[in-house]
Amino acid sequence: MTMKQPTTAPTPQPMIVRYVENMHNGIQSHNLSRYALGYVIHGTKNIYTGDHCKKATRGDLFYLGTDNQYVENIPMPTQASEQIVFYYTPEDLQRIVMQLNLTYGMTVSNHHVCEKCRTATNMVMNGWDALRNFFTSTAISLRTEQTPHDHTAEMIKMTELIHLILAHTRIAA
Repeated sequence: MTMKQPTTAPTPQPMIVRYVENMHNGIQSHNLSRYALGYVIHGTKNIYTGDHCKKATRGDLFYLGTDNQYVENIPMPTQASEQIVFYYTPEDLQRIVMQLNLTYGMTVSNHHVCEKCRTATNMVMNGWDALRNFFTSTAISLRTEQTPHDHTAEMIKMTELIHLILAHTRIAA
């Protein structure tokens, strides 16, 4: 008689992560398996592509595609570098966009199809007030939260972030 071993489901990777670095550690290579949308709370994030450097400073939103990314996080002289990063898969994004369409009637199209944007592996853009408020509350929640990551709550926050971005790009267009 053999006893069946209990099986445990793999623990999903967190979708929302807060990074804090007190020291300047130079340029680091990260091999990402998921896409990332992040926000710089404090400090500077340099993103390198070949000889080109994109600089994200306090209040900037950044995007990192999958594969190798070369980044440098630089703390301020009196304060650590702090960032909030949302990781997602194409399937996560598809579910979120479908949810926004079904629930709020938001239609998302792919009318903007320039080669530069289609092949970009990273981007940086200035934040706006609603985005700053969103990331400030997310940072406070991550600093004080003492429970493990809740995938449902993370999906709700990611949906809110995508809604903010889509609403802002429609107003700016």
